[in-house]
Amino acid sequence: MTKTLSWLSALLGLQLLIAAGLLWQSLEGRAAKPEPFLNFEPDEIDSIKIGDLDHTVTLTKKDGHWLIPALERLPAPDARIESILTRLKNFKPAWPVATTTASHKRFEVANDKFQRKVQFYQDGTVAAEWYLGTSPGFRKSHIRKADGNGVYTIAMSGFDLPVKTEDWLDKGLLRASEISGIKGPDYALEKTDGTWRFVKAGATDGESIPEPDQEKAQQLASALTGLQVLGVADKTPDSVVKTLEVTTPKGSWTYDFMQADDKNYISRNDRKTVFALSQFDFNRITGVDFAKLLKEKKETESEPGKAGEPGQDESSGIDEPVPPKQ
Repeated sequence: MTKTLSWLSALLGLQLLIAAGLLWQSLEGRAAKPEPFLNFEPDEIDSIKIGDLDHTVTLTKKDGHWLIPALERLPAPDARIESILTRLKNFKPAWPVATTTASHKRFEVANDKFQRKVQFYQDGTVAAEWYLGTSPGFRKSHIRKADGNGVYTIAMSGFDLPVKTEDWLDKGLLRASEISGIKGPDYALEKTDGTWRFVKAGATDGESIPEPDQEKAQQLASALTGLQVLGVADKTPDSVVKTLEVTTPKGSWTYDFMQADDKNYISRNDRKTVFALSQFDFNRITGVDFAKLLKEKKETESEPGKAGEPGQDESSGIDEPVPPKQ
């Protein structure tokens, strides 16, 4: 009997060791190979809803570009949105900071208490749904899947997911790239073989046309290339301060610059919307005219009365004798 009990005890101990080993391998495997937090394909997402307890913004994708339906279908920044989708797709948390439903409100990832609720759609169907909550550190937040209890930490914040429509506007939507021509009220610039030149309508062969300052011409082009709007204008001014025609390989655009009530505005002929513009961008574009684009002339001649004194050889600087008066 004693031998039987000893044998059974040894067998039970062996089974416990095997079970412990299998459990350890399972936990170690999970820690070494964490699973994705959300299962979706970023390229297949065609609509996103982002909201807090008071506001919701919707973004939709068409022809490979993200748009804002509530803002005249103006463009949203594609790279920014694709970056968020990729980060969520690649997010593979190791261990949750909490797993109970009671913790959801404390971390503000509950169904009725959250800082952000985000839904990814594909063909009208929710492909992924999750909540973003409190922050445990700089640019970090707690996150939970809508159909799960686990609360995790992700390197993302509410600032990455604003709920105001205009915060998603692509502020560079009026930029012009690879500019080859700029025409203002009193000048016309053309870029050929990397060099800026003035173009004069009706100029004849041999007619002298002044040279523009290359640095100043390029600064004007760079201002248009780096143009940043502040947002959609709250009014449409009646008068236009200056109009520019800009030529690029993609086409030509007409820019109208306006002012009203000490505010600056801009519009482009391919869009109906008028946008607010900073004083800095307004001044560095509208403040340029023909005179300011001219290349400064260098003094090549000496002043009258300074080009040599009598009895001095200008080439050698040696005094020569002055012949006596007859």
